[in-house]
Amino acid sequence: MTLSGEKQLLGKKLTEGAFTFDLYEAKADWTAGTKLSTAVNDAEGCFTFPVLTFDTPGTWQYLVKEANGGKVVQDVLYDDTVYRVTVTVTKNDEGELAYLVELANGDALTFRNRYVDQPPKTEDPALTLWITLMTLTGGAAITLMAKKKKLF
Repeated sequence: MTLSGEKQLLGKKLTEGAFTFDLYEAKADWTAGTKLSTAVNDAEGCFTFPVLTFDTPGTWQYLVKEANGGKVVQDVLYDDTVYRVTVTVTKNDEGELAYLVELANGDALTFRNRYVDQPPKTEDPALTLWITLMTLTGGAAITLMAKKKKLF
């Protein structure tokens, strides 16, 4: 049985191998357990994890999420969705295993990233302090001049 999904990138052309997705065993509380495999997108945005094999009937739970989820990396805001996947394996009348795959939060494994054009960072503490002080002292000087002229 294989799990596949789709990558969508808004605002920029999608390139093959640009995004990575991880498949985890889910713990009982739906937190990530052991990482089982990784997949990357193709040029059309599709990704497929390696085959999962089951020998016996039962229920297995997995998490699928994108590497860098929720972060901005190289002007791309990554999707922070974590999909909960339940695979139920049963045996049919012929003795063959049948698989039922259910997503708790969605119809398909679709991750949507967005290109964000970010302004250059100008977080210079000295410059910020200087601008703040100049603004405050300039405002104080105008207030003093206005009071001398009885403007308010």
